[in-house]
Amino acid sequence: MNLRAEETVVAFFVFLFLFFGAGTLWQHELQHDFPYGYLASDTFQHQVRAESIKVMGDYQYEAPWIVAGYTDNVGFYPPVLYHLGVALSYGSGLETYDSAYLIVFLFALLASLAAYQLLKRWSGHALLILPFCLLLFAAASYAGFTWGSWPSLVSQAFLLLFAWSVLTKQKFWITGIALSAVALTHTSEVIFAAAFWGTLILYRLWKKEFKKEDWIEAIKTGVLFLLVSFWYLIIFYFTWAKAQPYQFSVVTDWGGTPVVPLGSFGVLLALMLLGLLLLFWKRDTRELGLFVLLMLVFGFGNLFGFDQRAFQLRQFWPVYLGIAAAVGLGFFLSLVRTPKLVSAGIAVLLALAFAFGAPFLPAVQKISSPGIMNPYHWALFQELKEFPDGKMLFFYGDIYGQNAVLRNSQHAPYLVLQQDYVAAVQNATVKRAYSTRLLGDNHGVYYAYRNGFFDFGYRALEVPKDEYHKMMDVCSFDYIVLDTVSSQPVFAQYNKIIAQLLLKNSWIQPAFTNEVAVVLRNSNPGAECLPEEVYVGS
Repeated sequence: MNLRAEETVVAFFVFLFLFFGAGTLWQHELQHDFPYGYLASDTFQHQVRAESIKVMGDYQYEAPWIVAGYTDNVGFYPPVLYHLGVALSYGSGLETYDSAYLIVFLFALLASLAAYQLLKRWSGHALLILPFCLLLFAAASYAGFTWGSWPSLVSQAFLLLFAWSVLTKQKFWITGIALSAVALTHTSEVIFAAAFWGTLILYRLWKKEFKKEDWIEAIKTGVLFLLVSFWYLIIFYFTWAKAQPYQFSVVTDWGGTPVVPLGSFGVLLALMLLGLLLLFWKRDTRELGLFVLLMLVFGFGNLFGFDQRAFQLRQFWPVYLGIAAAVGLGFFLSLVRTPKLVSAGIAVLLALAFAFGAPFLPAVQKISSPGIMNPYHWALFQELKEFPDGKMLFFYGDIYGQNAVLRNSQHAPYLVLQQDYVAAVQNATVKRAYSTRLLGDNHGVYYAYRNGFFDFGYRALEVPKDEYHKMMDVCSFDYIVLDTVSSQPVFAQYNKIIAQLLLKNSWIQPAFTNEVAVVLRNSNPGAECLPEEVYVGS
Protein backbone atom coordinates (compact mmCIF):
# COMPACT_ATOMS: atom_id res chain seq x y z
CA MET A 1 0.00 0.00 0.00
CA ASN A 2 1.16 3.51 -0.71
CA LEU A 3 2.59 4.84 2.54
CA ARG A 4 0.91 8.21 2.10
CA ALA A 5 -2.49 6.55 1.72
CA GLU A 6 -1.92 4.52 4.89
CA GLU A 7 -0.87 7.60 6.82
CA THR A 8 -3.94 9.44 5.55
CA VAL A 9 -6.27 6.71 6.82
CA VAL A 10 -4.55 6.68 10.23
CA ALA A 11 -4.80 10.47 10.45
CA PHE A 12 -8.49 10.29 9.49
CA PHE A 13 -9.06 7.71 12.23
CA VAL A 14 -7.30 9.91 14.81
CA PHE A 15 -9.59 12.78 13.75
CA LEU A 16 -12.74 10.67 14.09
CA PHE A 17 -11.59 9.21 17.41
CA LEU A 18 -10.99 12.60 19.00
CA PHE A 19 -14.01 14.21 17.32
CA PHE A 20 -16.54 11.63 18.49
CA GLY A 21 -14.79 10.80 21.76
CA ALA A 22 -13.78 13.80 23.80
CA GLY A 23 -14.79 16.29 21.09
CA THR A 24 -18.53 15.71 20.96
CA LEU A 25 -18.76 15.17 24.71
CA TRP A 26 -16.88 18.38 25.44
CA GLN A 27 -18.52 20.49 22.72
CA HIS A 28 -15.13 20.55 20.96
CA GLU A 29 -13.49 22.61 23.68
CA LEU A 30 -10.41 21.55 25.65
CA GLN A 31 -10.86 23.99 28.50
CA HIS A 32 -13.98 24.29 30.63
CA ASP A 33 -15.14 26.40 33.54
CA PHE A 34 -16.16 23.36 35.58
CA PRO A 35 -15.88 19.54 35.36
CA TYR A 36 -17.63 18.86 32.07
CA GLY A 37 -19.06 15.54 30.89
CA TYR A 38 -18.87 13.88 34.32
CA LEU A 39 -21.86 11.54 34.49
CA ALA A 40 -21.23 9.55 37.70
CA SER A 41 -19.61 9.71 41.12
CA ASP A 42 -16.49 7.76 40.12
CA THR A 43 -15.48 10.45 37.64
CA PHE A 44 -15.35 12.94 40.52
CA GLN A 45 -13.46 10.42 42.63
CA HIS A 46 -10.59 10.51 40.13
CA GLN A 47 -10.85 14.24 39.48
CA VAL A 48 -10.66 15.06 43.19
CA ARG A 49 -7.70 12.75 43.76
CA ALA A 50 -5.75 14.31 40.88
CA GLU A 51 -6.51 17.78 42.20
CA SER A 52 -5.53 16.79 45.74
CA ILE A 53 -2.12 15.59 44.54
CA LYS A 54 -1.63 18.91 42.78
CA VAL A 55 -2.64 20.81 45.91
CA MET A 56 -0.58 18.70 48.33
CA GLY A 57 2.43 18.25 46.07
CA ASP A 58 2.73 14.47 46.43
CA TYR A 59 0.72 11.31 47.05
CA GLN A 60 2.25 9.96 50.23
CA TYR A 61 -1.09 10.41 51.96
CA GLU A 62 -4.67 10.76 50.88
CA ALA A 63 -6.09 14.25 51.24
CA PRO A 64 -8.19 14.54 54.44
CA TRP A 65 -11.27 15.60 52.48
CA ILE A 66 -11.12 12.28 50.60
CA VAL A 67 -10.82 10.00 53.65
CA ALA A 68 -13.26 11.26 56.27
CA GLY A 69 -10.86 13.86 57.65
CA TYR A 70 -7.96 11.53 58.50
CA THR A 71 -4.54 13.01 57.85
CA ASP A 72 -2.44 9.84 58.02
CA ASN A 73 -4.22 7.57 55.51
CA VAL A 74 -1.73 6.17 53.02
CA GLY A 75 -2.23 7.02 49.36
CA PHE A 76 -3.78 3.70 48.41
CA TYR A 77 -4.87 4.11 44.81
CA PRO A 78 -2.53 3.16 41.90
CA PRO A 79 -0.98 6.56 41.14
CA VAL A 80 -0.03 6.71 37.44
CA LEU A 81 -3.25 8.22 36.05
CA TYR A 82 -3.26 10.97 38.66
CA HIS A 83 0.39 11.91 38.19
CA LEU A 84 -0.11 12.01 34.42
CA GLY A 85 -3.15 14.24 34.90
CA VAL A 86 -1.27 16.60 37.21
CA ALA A 87 1.75 16.71 34.87
CA LEU A 88 -0.49 17.57 31.91
CA SER A 89 -2.24 20.20 34.03
CA TYR A 90 1.06 21.90 34.83
CA GLY A 91 2.33 21.59 31.27
CA SER A 92 -0.82 22.77 29.50
CA GLY A 93 -2.45 25.11 31.98
CA LEU A 94 -5.61 22.98 31.98
CA GLU A 95 -7.40 22.36 35.25
CA THR A 96 -6.98 18.81 36.53
CA TYR A 97 -10.65 18.08 35.86
CA ASP A 98 -9.88 18.56 32.16
CA SER A 99 -6.33 17.20 32.05
CA ALA A 100 -7.00 13.90 33.87
CA TYR A 101 -10.06 13.24 31.68
CA LEU A 102 -8.08 14.05 28.53
CA ILE A 103 -5.37 11.58 29.54
CA VAL A 104 -7.95 8.77 29.42
CA PHE A 105 -9.02 9.63 25.87
CA LEU A 106 -5.42 10.03 24.69
CA PHE A 107 -4.37 6.66 26.10
CA ALA A 108 -7.39 4.97 24.55
CA LEU A 109 -6.27 6.46 21.24
CA LEU A 110 -2.70 5.27 21.79
CA ALA A 111 -4.01 1.79 22.64
CA SER A 112 -5.95 1.71 19.36
CA LEU A 113 -2.86 2.71 17.41
CA ALA A 114 -0.81 0.12 19.33
CA ALA A 115 -3.29 -2.60 18.36
CA TYR A 116 -2.96 -1.46 14.73
CA GLN A 117 0.84 -1.68 14.91
CA LEU A 118 0.61 -5.08 16.58
CA LEU A 119 -1.66 -6.50 13.89
CA LYS A 120 0.45 -4.90 11.16
CA ARG A 121 3.22 -7.42 11.87
CA TRP A 122 1.01 -10.29 10.72
CA SER A 123 -1.62 -8.82 8.42
CA GLY A 124 -1.59 -6.69 5.30
CA HIS A 125 -5.06 -5.43 6.23
CA ALA A 126 -4.17 -4.06 9.67
CA LEU A 127 -5.90 -0.74 8.94
CA LEU A 128 -9.21 -2.55 9.27
CA ILE A 129 -8.86 -2.66 13.05
CA LEU A 130 -9.07 1.11 13.40
CA PRO A 131 -12.82 1.51 12.72
CA PHE A 132 -13.59 -1.20 15.29
CA CYS A 133 -11.69 0.82 17.91
CA LEU A 134 -14.22 3.63 17.42
CA LEU A 135 -16.71 1.34 19.14
CA LEU A 136 -15.01 2.29 22.41
CA PHE A 137 -17.58 5.10 22.18
CA ALA A 138 -20.56 2.81 21.63
CA ALA A 139 -23.10 2.63 24.44
CA ALA A 140 -21.77 0.66 27.41
CA SER A 141 -18.10 0.96 26.40
CA TYR A 142 -18.42 4.74 26.43
CA ALA A 143 -19.63 4.51 30.03
CA GLY A 144 -16.06 3.58 30.91
CA PHE A 145 -15.16 7.17 30.10
CA THR A 146 -18.24 9.06 31.30
CA TRP A 147 -18.93 6.93 34.41
CA GLY A 148 -15.34 6.80 35.61
CA SER A 149 -13.47 3.55 34.80
CA TRP A 150 -10.51 5.80 34.06
CA PRO A 151 -7.65 3.89 35.74
CA SER A 152 -8.77 0.62 34.16
CA LEU A 153 -8.93 2.14 30.67
CA VAL A 154 -5.44 3.62 30.95
CA SER A 155 -4.11 0.42 32.48
CA GLN A 156 -5.49 -1.58 29.56
CA ALA A 157 -3.56 0.69 27.19
CA PHE A 158 -0.42 -0.38 29.04
CA LEU A 159 -1.69 -3.97 28.91
CA LEU A 160 -1.64 -3.74 25.11
CA LEU A 161 1.90 -2.39 25.28
CA PHE A 162 2.85 -5.36 27.45
CA ALA A 163 1.19 -7.79 25.03
CA TRP A 164 3.06 -6.24 22.10
CA SER A 165 6.36 -6.46 23.97
CA VAL A 166 6.06 -10.18 24.83
CA LEU A 167 4.56 -11.18 21.49
CA THR A 168 7.36 -9.47 19.60
CA LYS A 169 10.06 -10.46 22.12
CA GLN A 170 11.20 -6.97 23.04
CA LYS A 171 13.99 -6.24 25.51
CA PHE A 172 13.23 -7.02 29.15
CA TRP A 173 13.24 -3.37 30.21
CA ILE A 174 10.38 -2.57 27.83
CA THR A 175 8.33 -5.52 29.06
CA GLY A 176 9.15 -4.82 32.71
CA ILE A 177 8.22 -1.15 32.50
CA ALA A 178 5.01 -1.98 30.63
CA LEU A 179 3.99 -4.50 33.29
CA SER A 180 4.87 -2.03 36.04
CA ALA A 181 2.73 0.62 34.33
CA VAL A 182 -0.19 -1.82 34.31
CA ALA A 183 0.22 -2.43 38.06
CA LEU A 184 0.69 1.23 38.95
CA THR A 185 -2.37 2.35 37.00
CA HIS A 186 -4.97 -0.28 37.89
CA THR A 187 -3.47 -3.27 39.60
CA SER A 188 -6.15 -5.85 38.83
CA GLU A 189 -5.14 -5.82 35.16
CA VAL A 190 -1.84 -7.41 36.24
CA ILE A 191 -3.82 -10.63 36.75
CA PHE A 192 -4.85 -10.61 33.11
CA ALA A 193 -1.34 -9.67 31.96
CA ALA A 194 0.25 -12.42 34.07
CA ALA A 195 -2.29 -15.00 32.90
CA PHE A 196 -1.53 -14.19 29.28
CA TRP A 197 2.23 -14.16 29.83
CA GLY A 198 2.13 -17.46 31.71
CA THR A 199 -0.04 -19.11 29.04
CA LEU A 200 2.24 -17.77 26.32
CA ILE A 201 5.31 -19.21 28.05
CA LEU A 202 3.61 -22.60 28.40
CA TYR A 203 2.68 -22.52 24.73
CA ARG A 204 6.24 -21.70 23.70
CA LEU A 205 7.57 -24.43 25.98
CA TRP A 206 5.21 -26.89 24.33
CA LYS A 207 6.53 -25.81 20.95
CA LYS A 208 10.09 -25.99 22.33
CA GLU A 209 10.60 -22.35 21.42
CA PHE A 210 11.28 -21.03 24.91
CA LYS A 211 15.04 -21.20 25.35
CA LYS A 212 17.49 -20.47 28.13
CA GLU A 213 17.93 -16.87 27.01
CA ASP A 214 14.13 -16.44 27.13
CA TRP A 215 14.09 -17.60 30.76
CA ILE A 216 16.82 -15.08 31.54
CA GLU A 217 14.82 -12.28 29.88
CA ALA A 218 11.68 -13.33 31.78
CA ILE A 219 13.52 -13.35 35.10
CA LYS A 220 15.04 -9.93 34.41
CA THR A 221 11.58 -8.65 33.48
CA GLY A 222 10.16 -9.92 36.76
CA VAL A 223 12.99 -8.40 38.79
CA LEU A 224 12.57 -5.03 37.08
CA PHE A 225 8.82 -5.19 37.65
CA LEU A 226 9.33 -5.80 41.36
CA LEU A 227 11.92 -3.04 41.67
CA VAL A 228 9.69 -0.47 39.99
CA SER A 229 6.41 -1.56 41.61
CA PHE A 230 7.52 -2.86 45.02
CA TRP A 231 6.62 0.22 47.06
CA TYR A 232 3.07 0.33 45.76
CA LEU A 233 2.60 -3.46 45.77
CA ILE A 234 3.21 -3.43 49.53
CA ILE A 235 0.47 -0.81 49.90
CA PHE A 236 -1.80 -2.81 47.60
CA TYR A 237 -1.28 -5.99 49.61
CA PHE A 238 -2.13 -4.35 52.94
CA THR A 239 -5.12 -2.41 51.59
CA TRP A 240 -7.02 -3.77 48.58
CA ALA A 241 -5.77 -7.37 48.81
CA LYS A 242 -6.38 -7.60 52.57
CA ALA A 243 -9.81 -6.04 52.51
CA GLN A 244 -11.03 -7.51 49.22
CA PRO A 245 -9.44 -10.97 48.78
CA TYR A 246 -10.48 -13.13 45.86
CA GLN A 247 -13.72 -15.01 46.45
CA PHE A 248 -15.51 -17.13 43.91
CA SER A 249 -18.77 -15.50 42.94
CA VAL A 250 -21.15 -15.14 40.03
CA VAL A 251 -22.15 -11.54 39.34
CA THR A 252 -24.34 -10.41 36.47
CA ASP A 253 -25.05 -6.82 37.49
CA TRP A 254 -22.70 -3.88 38.01
CA GLY A 255 -24.87 -1.87 40.37
CA GLY A 256 -26.51 0.12 37.61
CA THR A 257 -23.35 0.77 35.59
CA PRO A 258 -23.86 -0.25 31.94
CA VAL A 259 -22.24 -3.61 31.09
CA VAL A 260 -20.94 -4.44 27.60
CA PRO A 261 -22.78 -7.58 26.39
CA LEU A 262 -21.11 -9.66 23.70
CA GLY A 263 -24.31 -9.45 21.71
CA SER A 264 -23.93 -5.67 21.40
CA PHE A 265 -21.56 -6.24 18.47
CA GLY A 266 -24.41 -7.73 16.44
CA VAL A 267 -23.44 -9.08 13.05
CA LEU A 268 -19.81 -8.19 13.73
CA LEU A 269 -19.65 -11.23 16.02
CA ALA A 270 -19.47 -13.44 12.94
CA LEU A 271 -16.38 -11.56 11.76
CA MET A 272 -14.85 -11.74 15.22
CA LEU A 273 -15.41 -15.49 15.49
CA LEU A 274 -14.04 -16.08 12.00
CA GLY A 275 -11.01 -13.91 12.74
CA LEU A 276 -10.32 -15.72 16.00
CA LEU A 277 -10.46 -19.08 14.23
CA LEU A 278 -8.12 -17.80 11.52
CA LEU A 279 -5.66 -16.51 14.12
CA PHE A 280 -5.40 -20.03 15.53
CA TRP A 281 -5.44 -21.64 12.09
CA LYS A 282 -2.24 -19.89 11.00
CA ARG A 283 0.82 -21.00 12.89
CA ASP A 284 2.45 -17.57 12.99
CA THR A 285 -0.62 -15.79 14.47
CA ARG A 286 -1.59 -18.30 17.17
CA GLU A 287 0.10 -16.33 19.92
CA LEU A 288 -1.86 -13.22 18.96
CA GLY A 289 -5.00 -15.36 18.87
CA LEU A 290 -4.18 -16.55 22.37
CA PHE A 291 -4.15 -12.95 23.61
CA VAL A 292 -7.50 -12.14 21.98
CA LEU A 293 -9.07 -15.34 23.30
CA LEU A 294 -7.91 -14.73 26.87
CA MET A 295 -9.24 -11.16 26.83
CA LEU A 296 -12.57 -12.55 25.65
CA VAL A 297 -12.61 -15.26 28.34
CA PHE A 298 -11.59 -12.91 31.14
CA GLY A 299 -14.37 -10.59 30.03
CA PHE A 300 -16.67 -13.29 31.39
CA GLY A 301 -14.68 -13.39 34.62
CA ASN A 302 -17.76 -12.06 36.41
CA LEU A 303 -18.90 -15.69 36.30
CA PHE A 304 -15.85 -16.91 38.22
CA GLY A 305 -15.01 -14.28 40.80
CA PHE A 306 -13.68 -11.23 38.96
CA ASP A 307 -17.00 -9.29 39.13
CA GLN A 308 -16.51 -5.62 38.12
CA ARG A 309 -12.91 -6.20 36.98
CA ALA A 310 -14.29 -8.40 34.20
CA PHE A 311 -16.87 -5.75 33.30
CA GLN A 312 -14.09 -3.16 33.05
CA LEU A 313 -12.14 -5.45 30.71
CA ARG A 314 -15.22 -5.70 28.50
CA GLN A 315 -15.15 -1.94 27.99
CA PHE A 316 -11.99 -2.52 25.92
CA TRP A 317 -13.47 -5.41 23.92
CA PRO A 318 -13.80 -3.19 20.81
CA VAL A 319 -9.99 -3.14 20.67
CA TYR A 320 -9.29 -6.75 21.67
CA LEU A 321 -12.05 -8.29 19.57
CA GLY A 322 -11.44 -5.69 16.88
CA ILE A 323 -8.16 -7.49 16.18
CA ALA A 324 -10.10 -10.65 15.37
CA ALA A 325 -12.75 -8.76 13.39
CA ALA A 326 -10.08 -7.11 11.25
CA VAL A 327 -8.49 -10.49 10.53
CA GLY A 328 -11.88 -11.94 9.56
CA LEU A 329 -12.71 -9.06 7.25
CA GLY A 330 -9.21 -9.13 5.80
CA PHE A 331 -9.69 -12.82 4.99
CA PHE A 332 -12.68 -12.05 2.75
CA LEU A 333 -10.76 -9.29 1.01
CA SER A 334 -7.83 -11.60 0.41
CA LEU A 335 -10.12 -14.18 -1.25
CA VAL A 336 -10.79 -11.75 -4.07
CA ARG A 337 -7.23 -10.46 -4.00
CA THR A 338 -8.36 -6.95 -3.17
CA PRO A 339 -5.58 -4.36 -3.40
CA LYS A 340 -4.53 -3.04 -0.02
CA LEU A 341 -5.59 0.42 -1.13
CA VAL A 342 -9.16 -0.91 -1.36
CA SER A 343 -8.95 -2.29 2.18
CA ALA A 344 -7.94 1.22 3.30
CA GLY A 345 -11.07 2.59 1.61
CA ILE A 346 -13.20 -0.06 3.31
CA ALA A 347 -11.66 0.91 6.66
CA VAL A 348 -12.72 4.52 6.03
CA LEU A 349 -16.25 3.52 4.99
CA LEU A 350 -16.63 1.25 7.99
CA ALA A 351 -15.43 4.01 10.32
CA LEU A 352 -18.02 6.36 8.83
CA ALA A 353 -20.72 3.70 9.21
CA PHE A 354 -19.90 3.31 12.90
CA ALA A 355 -19.65 7.07 13.39
CA PHE A 356 -22.91 8.04 11.68
CA GLY A 357 -24.90 4.84 12.03
CA ALA A 358 -25.82 2.08 9.58
CA PRO A 359 -28.40 -0.74 9.65
CA PHE A 360 -27.41 -3.85 11.63
CA LEU A 361 -24.19 -2.27 12.90
CA PRO A 362 -23.35 -0.87 16.34
CA ALA A 363 -22.81 2.87 16.34
CA VAL A 364 -20.85 5.51 18.17
CA GLN A 365 -22.91 7.12 20.92
CA LYS A 366 -22.95 10.88 20.60
CA ILE A 367 -23.11 12.44 24.05
CA SER A 368 -22.89 16.18 24.55
CA SER A 369 -23.75 16.99 28.13
CA PRO A 370 -22.26 19.02 30.96
CA GLY A 371 -23.11 16.06 33.16
CA ILE A 372 -23.67 16.29 36.90
CA MET A 373 -21.87 19.56 37.56
CA ASN A 374 -23.02 23.07 36.68
CA PRO A 375 -21.29 26.48 36.96
CA TYR A 376 -23.26 27.53 40.04
CA HIS A 377 -22.42 24.50 42.14
CA TRP A 378 -18.83 24.69 40.94
CA ALA A 379 -18.69 28.30 42.16
CA LEU A 380 -20.04 27.02 45.49
CA PHE A 381 -17.29 24.40 45.79
CA GLN A 382 -14.61 26.90 44.81
CA GLU A 383 -15.79 29.11 47.67
CA LEU A 384 -15.97 26.25 50.16
CA LYS A 385 -12.32 25.41 49.46
CA GLU A 386 -11.34 28.74 50.94
CA PHE A 387 -13.22 28.28 54.21
CA PRO A 388 -11.13 27.56 57.33
CA ASP A 389 -11.17 24.01 58.66
CA GLY A 390 -14.41 22.99 60.30
CA LYS A 391 -17.19 20.42 60.22
CA MET A 392 -19.35 20.85 57.12
CA LEU A 393 -22.89 19.48 56.78
CA PHE A 394 -24.69 19.14 53.44
CA PHE A 395 -28.45 18.88 53.31
CA TYR A 396 -30.15 17.42 50.24
CA GLY A 397 -29.01 18.63 46.83
CA ASP A 398 -29.91 17.12 43.46
CA ILE A 399 -26.29 16.36 42.58
CA TYR A 400 -25.17 15.18 46.02
CA GLY A 401 -26.38 11.63 45.47
CA GLN A 402 -23.16 11.22 43.46
CA ASN A 403 -21.38 11.93 46.71
CA ALA A 404 -17.76 12.03 45.52
CA VAL A 405 -18.64 15.46 44.15
CA LEU A 406 -18.74 16.76 47.74
CA ARG A 407 -15.00 16.20 48.14
CA ASN A 408 -14.52 19.26 45.97
CA SER A 409 -15.33 21.29 49.09
CA GLN A 410 -11.90 20.22 50.42
CA HIS A 411 -13.58 19.58 53.77
CA ALA A 412 -14.54 16.13 55.02
CA PRO A 413 -18.24 16.16 54.03
CA TYR A 414 -21.13 15.10 56.23
CA LEU A 415 -24.35 14.41 54.34
CA VAL A 416 -27.86 14.16 55.76
CA LEU A 417 -29.16 10.77 54.65
CA GLN A 418 -31.96 11.00 52.15
CA GLN A 419 -34.35 8.60 53.90
CA ASP A 420 -34.37 10.66 57.11
CA TYR A 421 -34.48 13.90 55.14
CA VAL A 422 -37.48 12.84 53.03
CA ALA A 423 -39.32 11.63 56.14
CA ALA A 424 -38.81 15.04 57.78
CA VAL A 425 -40.09 16.80 54.66
CA GLN A 426 -43.15 14.57 54.55
CA ASN A 427 -43.81 15.26 58.24
CA ALA A 428 -43.23 18.99 57.70
CA THR A 429 -40.80 19.08 60.61
CA VAL A 430 -37.36 20.59 60.99
CA LYS A 431 -35.24 18.69 63.49
CA ARG A 432 -32.16 19.47 65.47
CA ALA A 433 -30.66 16.03 64.76
CA TYR A 434 -30.66 14.11 61.47
CA SER A 435 -29.31 10.76 60.41
CA THR A 436 -25.98 11.71 58.89
CA ARG A 437 -23.07 9.99 57.16
CA LEU A 438 -19.45 11.09 57.24
CA LEU A 439 -18.40 10.42 53.67
CA GLY A 440 -15.03 9.13 52.58
CA ASP A 441 -13.30 6.99 50.00
CA ASN A 442 -12.29 3.84 51.83
CA HIS A 443 -13.35 1.44 49.02
CA GLY A 444 -13.06 -1.44 51.42
CA VAL A 445 -9.52 -0.50 52.53
CA TYR A 446 -10.81 0.65 55.94
CA TYR A 447 -8.99 4.02 56.01
CA ALA A 448 -5.60 2.32 56.15
CA TYR A 449 -2.59 4.03 57.71
CA ARG A 450 1.00 2.93 58.06
CA ASN A 451 2.83 2.16 61.30
CA GLY A 452 5.86 0.68 59.57
CA PHE A 453 6.95 -0.64 56.20
CA PHE A 454 4.99 -3.89 56.64
CA ASP A 455 2.73 -2.73 59.47
CA PHE A 456 -0.63 -1.15 58.66
CA GLY A 457 -3.55 -0.11 60.82
CA TYR A 458 -7.17 0.50 59.81
CA ARG A 459 -9.07 3.46 61.25
CA ALA A 460 -12.45 2.10 60.24
CA LEU A 461 -11.86 -1.06 62.27
CA GLU A 462 -10.74 0.85 65.36
CA VAL A 463 -13.92 2.86 65.92
CA PRO A 464 -17.52 1.85 66.66
CA LYS A 465 -19.47 0.65 63.64
CA ASP A 466 -21.78 3.66 63.80
CA GLU A 467 -18.93 6.21 63.82
CA TYR A 468 -19.56 7.25 60.21
CA HIS A 469 -23.33 6.86 60.21
CA LYS A 470 -25.35 8.24 63.11
CA MET A 471 -27.72 10.94 64.34
CA MET A 472 -25.90 14.26 64.51
CA ASP A 473 -26.80 17.66 65.90
CA VAL A 474 -27.10 20.35 63.22
CA CYS A 475 -25.93 22.89 65.80
CA SER A 476 -22.58 21.09 66.18
CA PHE A 477 -21.42 21.97 62.67
CA ASP A 478 -19.29 24.94 61.67
CA TYR A 479 -20.84 25.13 58.20
CA ILE A 480 -24.28 24.15 56.91
CA VAL A 481 -24.77 23.92 53.12
CA LEU A 482 -28.34 24.17 51.86
CA ASP A 483 -29.37 23.98 48.21
CA THR A 484 -32.12 26.49 47.43
CA VAL A 485 -32.93 25.17 43.94
CA SER A 486 -34.02 21.61 43.19
CA SER A 487 -35.79 19.55 40.54
CA GLN A 488 -38.23 18.86 43.41
CA PRO A 489 -39.32 22.31 44.64
CA VAL A 490 -40.53 20.97 47.99
CA PHE A 491 -36.93 20.08 48.90
CA ALA A 492 -35.67 23.51 47.95
CA GLN A 493 -38.43 25.12 50.02
CA TYR A 494 -37.63 22.90 53.00
CA ASN A 495 -33.94 23.89 52.85
CA LYS A 496 -34.91 27.56 52.75
CA ILE A 497 -37.03 27.09 55.86
CA ILE A 498 -34.08 25.48 57.67
CA ALA A 499 -31.92 28.45 56.69
CA GLN A 500 -34.52 30.91 57.97
CA LEU A 501 -34.76 29.13 61.31
CA LEU A 502 -30.98 28.97 61.74
CA LEU A 503 -30.53 32.64 60.85
CA LYS A 504 -32.65 33.62 63.83
CA ASN A 505 -29.51 32.97 65.87
CA SER A 506 -27.08 35.89 65.98
CA TRP A 507 -24.05 33.56 65.85
CA ILE A 508 -25.14 32.01 62.55
CA GLN A 509 -24.61 34.14 59.46
CA PRO A 510 -24.62 33.64 55.67
CA ALA A 511 -21.09 32.90 54.49
CA PHE A 512 -21.92 32.44 50.81
CA THR A 513 -24.99 32.73 48.65
CA ASN A 514 -25.54 32.24 44.93
CA GLU A 515 -28.24 31.08 42.51
CA VAL A 516 -28.37 27.50 43.82
CA ALA A 517 -27.24 27.41 47.45
CA VAL A 518 -26.63 29.20 50.71
CA VAL A 519 -23.83 28.40 53.16
CA LEU A 520 -24.30 29.32 56.82
CA ARG A 521 -21.36 29.79 59.18
CA ASN A 522 -21.93 28.83 62.81
CA SER A 523 -19.49 30.77 65.01
CA ASN A 524 -20.63 28.99 68.18
CA PRO A 525 -20.85 25.24 67.39
CA GLY A 526 -22.72 23.32 70.08
CA ALA A 527 -24.91 26.20 71.19
CA GLU A 528 -28.62 25.51 70.88
CA CYS A 529 -29.66 26.76 67.43
CA LEU A 530 -32.84 24.76 66.84
CA PRO A 531 -35.52 23.15 68.99
CA GLU A 532 -35.55 19.36 69.05
CA GLU A 533 -38.33 19.43 66.48
CA VAL A 534 -40.48 22.16 65.02
CA TYR A 535 -43.53 21.84 62.81
CA VAL A 536 -43.27 24.02 59.68
CA GLY A 537 -46.43 22.98 57.83
CA SER A 538 -49.15 25.41 56.90
